[in-house]
Amino acid sequence: MRAKKFGVSLLTLIMISILILSGCGKSDSNQSGSSSGSSGSAGSGEKTYKIAISTFSEAIPWQIQTLGIAKEAAKGFGGKVELSVFNSNMNTADQITQIQNMINDKYDAILVDASSATALDPVLKKAKDAGIVIISYNSIVANPDVVHSRVYVDQKEWGALMAEWLANKLNGKGNVVLIEGLSGNQISADRTAGAEEVFAKYPDIKVLAKGAGEWDQATTEQLMQSWVTAFQDIDGVWSSGGGSSFGVVNVLLKNNKDLIPITGEAQNSWIKLWHDQKDNGLTSIAPVCPPYIAQIALNAAIRALEGESIPADLKLDIPILTDDNLDEYYDPNSPDEWFAFDKITQEEIDALFN
Repeated sequence: MRAKKFGVSLLTLIMISILILSGCGKSDSNQSGSSSGSSGSAGSGEKTYKIAISTFSEAIPWQIQTLGIAKEAAKGFGGKVELSVFNSNMNTADQITQIQNMINDKYDAILVDASSATALDPVLKKAKDAGIVIISYNSIVANPDVVHSRVYVDQKEWGALMAEWLANKLNGKGNVVLIEGLSGNQISADRTAGAEEVFAKYPDIKVLAKGAGEWDQATTEQLMQSWVTAFQDIDGVWSSGGGSSFGVVNVLLKNNKDLIPITGEAQNSWIKLWHDQKDNGLTSIAPVCPPYIAQIALNAAIRALEGESIPADLKLDIPILTDDNLDEYYDPNSPDEWFAFDKITQEEIDALFN
């Protein structure tokens, strides 16, 4: 707001000094935050909720898209929400410190995408005991008692449905390799566990090798190249997602190998490559954790703050891209980093809580 010009008096100088001092908070080198929404009053007599998102990464494209959707959603509450995002950069200790700072700063609610399923428990319990609404989303905490609600897709189910698809494509027989996601990440571990349970039911499917592609194209290309060199026949690839599936195709084409069934994730880089190589034999299935998941978590927090009862666990359906609906989501003009199934209406969100 632009102020009118007045003559400077002693009283004015005193008031300016007070305002400057009140705007200076304690800075912490571990804390990285950005704000969205309204920082003022939501209206006459209406409370503005101070809400934080605690995430373990803003480097992963899915995270960037998800946080962007949440920030836009915060603006839709008519000034009721002041939303800040804090990124711990894959460092659990930093995420704990940041959450402690949120307690000290008296946030009304914290949405947590956890870097660890268990390590955050003490600080989250402390925040909950302090009266802060805690919503765990995406990479959720294992203990439901330290939060008010967990919003998630079942990652083990995700891994299993991809494995079942691959087993069916191979008619229950063949050699496969497993490309895991981010090392030490619970989501990646759950997806792999789901896949291994399925493959264990098929005695004629042999898992030749398993390794971490880190959801990264370049890392996966190195891994896949070593396997193409070591194994004469690879009939299918179970990929945890991210950039890994793209890397698999690159290696197969580079080595003049036939394209084989490869699981993926509904990211536009994969959708475009899949579409372009479909006539050359590429077939896939691509689930996604819907990028609007943080928007749902934000809605859950506001409902709890306004005294509504919210479910302790809110399991979302997993949207799935297949050969059958690929053309519907093919968009060559969208960025490679974009993930499909990124929109949900307020009516659909309301239905989740009713």
